[in-house]
Amino acid sequence: MRHRFGATALALLAIAGAAAQVKAEQPADYCRRVGNDDAPRDLPSDMAPAVAKLFELSGPEEAADAAVYRCAGGKPLACYVGANLPCARIETSRTNAAVSRYCRENPGGTVPAAVSGHDTLFEWRCAGKDALAGKPLWHLDARGFAIELWKPLP
Repeated sequence: MRHRFGATALALLAIAGAAAQVKAEQPADYCRRVGNDDAPRDLPSDMAPAVAKLFELSGPEEAADAAVYRCAGGKPLACYVGANLPCARIETSRTNAAVSRYCRENPGGTVPAAVSGHDTLFEWRCAGKDALAGKPLWHLDARGFAIELWKPLP
């Protein structure tokens, strides 16, 4: 029994060591290696001061708590996740089931972002009971993210 536990413990330590090594990789190195990776990733803590300056935040703590990065074309881009700031890929569909329901219940109303979703491309409104996608709220990059929200990491 002891031998089996020891082998398991060693395997877990090896996995933890490999994970720590991957985490230690800097965004520039990781992005150069993978090219494109659309998954927002946690920002390494040592980059928080530079990202706080980049987004004009009050301090590195704010960046450490709410900034993420992703890879586009081998380069790291950072996004600050704030109120109504979607760091995810933007939804481009001109149909939205939640907005359609809202408009049936609130004819002629303006649709709040809490209903349409913060990651929608469009400003939504109700024309009578019909949901209409209006003007675009963001400009999108080739991978479908809001250009206005993503900045190259220094």
